[in-house]
Amino acid sequence: MLFESNPEIVYGIFASLIVANIAMLFLGLFGVRYFAKVVEVPPAVLYPMILAISLIGSFAVRSSFFDVGACFGFGVIGWIFKRYGYPVAPIVLGIVLGGLLESNFRRAVMMDGPTVFFTEPLSAVMLTVAAALFLWPVYKSFRNRRNRAEAKSR
Repeated sequence: MLFESNPEIVYGIFASLIVANIAMLFLGLFGVRYFAKVVEVPPAVLYPMILAISLIGSFAVRSSFFDVGACFGFGVIGWIFKRYGYPVAPIVLGIVLGGLLESNFRRAVMMDGPTVFFTEPLSAVMLTVAAALFLWPVYKSFRNRRNRAEAKSR
């Protein structure tokens, strides 16, 4: 309906996107040598700048010191995850898609009951594959441990 009732808004958005792309093209072509200089900034200068901008940005959203504390807390958690080798992608996917998954799970259970995940063939196959992918590293660890124990006994 937007295209039919207000085409000038749609064409204005399209025109602004074209202008923005052209501006980004020129910024990218002529600014690339300056943008590459960021790599030469020493970490002793870069890390405090990133920390300051992050904390100021988290305070600026709602003018709340709780947000600053949350930003700092999640930064510490991220540092711990990185230090101990936790992958970032599954955590980000969980944060982004967790609410959507939960609401759709609740909707499915309310519509058909909790057995819907075991009675439908497609969901049963997907649950089986998910269980196999979950248990595969455990099996590999057990197998490697057993092989090492056999190698020591020889």
